[in-house]
Formats: sequence, structure tokens, C-alpha cells
Amino acid sequence: MTAKITDYNPAHFISINQGQVALYDEYKYIIHTTNLTEFDSVIDENFEAIQNELTDELYAGIIRQQTEEIVHHIKALQVTHRFARSIDFLGSALKFVAGTPDHGDFELLSTTQNFLVENNNKQKSINNEFQEKINEISNQINVMRKYFESNSVISNEKEKTIFLLLQNRNNKIIENLNTVTLSIIMAKNNIINPLLLSNLELNHVTEEKNIKITIENLLSVSKLTVAQSLNMIYYIIKIPIVKNSCNFLKLYPVIHNNTVIKLSYHEAANCRNETIPICNCNVTTTGHICQTAVDSCLFNLLNKNSADYPSQSAYHIPKIQEISEGVILLNDVPPTLVHDNGPLTVKGTVLLTFSNQIQINETTYQVIKKNIFNPEPPKLISINITEYKKELSLPLLNKLHIDNTNHIKTLNENLNQQNNFSWAIALAVVYFLFIIFAIVVLKTRPPKVQIEETIQDI
Repeated sequence: MTAKITDYNPAHFISINQGQVALYDEYKYIIHTTNLTEFDSVIDENFEAIQNELTDELYAGIIRQQTEEIVHHIKALQVTHRFARSIDFLGSALKFVAGTPDHGDFELLSTTQNFLVENNNKQKSINNEFQEKINEISNQINVMRKYFESNSVISNEKEKTIFLLLQNRNNKIIENLNTVTLSIIMAKNNIINPLLLSNLELNHVTEEKNIKITIENLLSVSKLTVAQSLNMIYYIIKIPIVKNSCNFLKLYPVIHNNTVIKLSYHEAANCRNETIPICNCNVTTTGHICQTAVDSCLFNLLNKNSADYPSQSAYHIPKIQEISEGVILLNDVPPTLVHDNGPLTVKGTVLLTFSNQIQINETTYQVIKKNIFNPEPPKLISINITEYKKELSLPLLNKLHIDNTNHIKTLNENLNQQNNFSWAIALAVVYFLFIIFAIVVLKTRPPKVQIEETIQDI
């Protein structure tokens, strides 16, 4: 036999190591804001330059076309969205354009705008990088205009310089508005657009020095909400604060007499000093990201030698379960034929790990990816069953149906037998009474010979 067989008959659950998991129990926020009114001055300045500075029709036409595109984007973003979810924010209704806000989002956005701008702690980051670039170009335009006023410069050179600066600023604004529009569209499908975030905000995503996790993986498990209040658009990202990296365990209950312990969670993190129940797990390119679960009962089960725990019926749990390639759980099976370079009969609860292929009864299981997860050693623990819950699964309902049908059939057979016996007794009683009645009648009837003699004498 090349397969490894691990006996779990005394155990109450099986834990299998399936890679790494990053743990979190708190969140941090990134709020990327877009103020559409900031572009009003740029639009006015563009029209003023077209009228007073750009005499060349080509230059004026390009700036006019860019300005119209900026105005179109702003009007599209200012469209009132018909959403019932709103709160009173800065004297106007705040509409949630995308995402499902939770209590933390409402608390965050119920504060004043000044607080959002002035607060600079690790929980919030306000986007100023883009506006600083626009202001920098605007300052360059003003400096060049003052220079041209105080120095004799050829008018064509003046016009070309102003045009190039205006064109550069307009291109950046159009690119930003395109990114904001695309980000809102992606947010409606719960996809975060990292292009919208500044370098400062991207650095804020992964601040943890000791945890090796990429920005892409963190953003893939972050929660996203987009809110709008007139000209203010709030792009809110709720990011898990990863605090630890452990081994990811999958938990499988062991069947004993059609009963198993009722696991509240089926995943756990095996860290250095303890094993922690986890939930809300997401798969990334480097492993799992999960939230720590608050469950003292399961925590005691995983870390102590004894625990109080509820149980439930096990009819819904398959007897043969392929956990992954190369790992198969036989859970409280009757004598079962396993063929791996030779026949072998196993029974009860065992875990089979193999590297190529194995046959159980008439089914063949193969390993293709060569990625076999390692099971943890059987954990023996004393459990005091606190309650029992019958799980109404389809297998249990089918078993109850069959049992009830057989019970009804047995009752009908017994009833038929009782009815046949009762009829036999009744017929015997009637027959006996008939015989007694016949005897009585025959005894009371006068003899025929005596009657004839009497007639002759007459």
C-alpha cells in the first residue's frame, strides 16, 4: 500500500492544513473625495482664455472641445440617483450610489466635512494629491502670464505656452473624471478601481510591516461604498487590518452512531500558541484572508482537553468525501474495499492520503495537480454533550420516510393477522351456537313414528 491511512475513530473532528491565512478583526477606512465644484474655476478660465488669449483657431478649438468634455463629465456625475438610502449630510441628502453601507459608514459620513479634511489619523485619508497637481499647473499659468506682461515676448510664443499649459491641465482633469466615472461603474459590481487611489492612499492600504500581503489581495476582500452629496462624491473603502499570519485549517466532524458535534464554524487558524475559530474567509492568490470569530465554545474545543459542546444528527454528512486531490475522508463507513496496489478493507473513520490514484469500492480517485494538503494528528478530547439537534436533511427525511413506511406496513400486517383471527373466532362461535341451536330443536321435536300411530288410531 502506498496510501497513508490515519485512524480517526476515537476523535471528534479532523483538521486539515490547507495553506496560509491572514487574520483580521478590525477595519480601517480610506475616503477618496471628488469635489466637482473645484473645476468651475478651470472651466471659467478656459472660456476666458478662448475669448481673450487664444487667437489661433486650432488652439481655441482644442481648448473649447476639452472644456465641453469636462462640462459633460461633470453633468453626468451630477445626475441625481434614485436611491432610497440617504442621510442628512451638511444640509443635503447623501445618496449611496453603490455598495451597501453598514453602521460604520453611516457614522463616518454623519460627521462634518471639516472633520474629514482636518482629521489625519490612520483611519482616514483624504485625496489632495490630484488637486495639488492641478493647482501646480494653475500657478504655472499665472506665473507665465505675469512674465509675459513684464517682458516683451512674441505673441505666438505667449499663445503657444498658455495653450500647452491649459491643454495639460485639461487632460489631467478629463483623465481624472474618466477614472471617477469608471470607478463608480465598477463599484456597482463591487469592484475597486485602484487607479482612482493616490500613492498616499495605496501606501495606506498595506501598512503592516510583518505581514506579506499585496495591495491587490487586500483590495479584493475590502468593502466598497460610493456616496454622493450634490457636488461631493465619496469613494469609501473599508480595508481589513491584518494582524497575524497562521496556518489555515478546515474542520470536519467525525461521525459516531449517526451523531456528530455541531460545529458553528468549519475553519480555524493554527497560530503559534493557540487555534482560533475564523469566519468570512476569502481566497486570494497567496492564501486566505479571514476574520476571527467570537466563539468561546469552539475555542475551548480546539485548545483544551475537554469542552461542553452540542451535537446533531449526521445523516446529512457524506460517508465518503473527497476533501482535495489526494485526500479522502471515510467517515464511519461499513467495511469498505480500498484498492491501492492491492485490496484492503477498512471500516469506521479513516483519512486516506495518496499521491497517484486510489479506488474505493468502484470509484477511482486521481491526483492531477500534485498539491496534497497535510492532515493534523488526531486530537483526542473529552466532550460533554450539552444538547442534541436533529438536522432535517434530505438523507434523514428519506430515512424517516422509509422507516415510517416499513412501520406502517408492519402495523397493517399485524392488523390483518388480528382481523383474520377475530373472524375465525367469530365464525367458530356462530358455528358452535348453530350446533347448539340445532340440538335443542331436535330434542324438542316429537318423534315421527308416534305421530303416525296416533293418526292410525284415530
